[in-house]
Amino acid sequence: LSATDAYRRHGWTAKNGYEEFVIQHVSEGPAGTPRRLTALLYLPQGGTPPYPVIAVNHGTNGVGPNCGPTHERIVSDYMAQPLVGQGYAIVAADYHGMGVDEGVYAYGVGDGEGRAILDGVRALYNFKDARFDGKTMLTDELFLYGHSQGGHATLFAQKLYDASVGPRLLGAVSVAPGLADL
Repeated sequence: LSATDAYRRHGWTAKNGYEEFVIQHVSEGPAGTPRRLTALLYLPQGGTPPYPVIAVNHGTNGVGPNCGPTHERIVSDYMAQPLVGQGYAIVAADYHGMGVDEGVYAYGVGDGEGRAILDGVRALYNFKDARFDGKTMLTDELFLYGHSQGGHATLFAQKLYDASVGPRLLGAVSVAPGLADL
């Protein structure tokens, strides 16, 4: 189902088109070690900046480097496309071990997933392209939204959030989260 078809089916009107970018950034891995991570950005076009930000956090899709949104967009498209069409900038972070071939990741390790999400948000705010500048085209409003494993990850990102992330965390939605010990 295309984003346009989804808008029609649900009666939504898309305000924007969008572009996708895959970025690589640094995140804190186990025992405080830096790790390379990737994230998929869905950035609005055709609307009026600045745009609020939503970190869209994907459910389980496997346990290897090709299983996150940067390789399998379907794991985040169903959540991200309607939101970017409404004028939100979206970051869909790969969890540690996904996107970059550094081995299989530890499934369900909430602190690592939460850090990956928040570091993806930081990377979005520092992203600059000829058509997009995170420092000038984004508001200071952040929302977290996740489903299944991403719901679990969202709860940890909310727990780990602090002002050093940059934008103000205004809310978090965790849909059908996996079990979490917060």
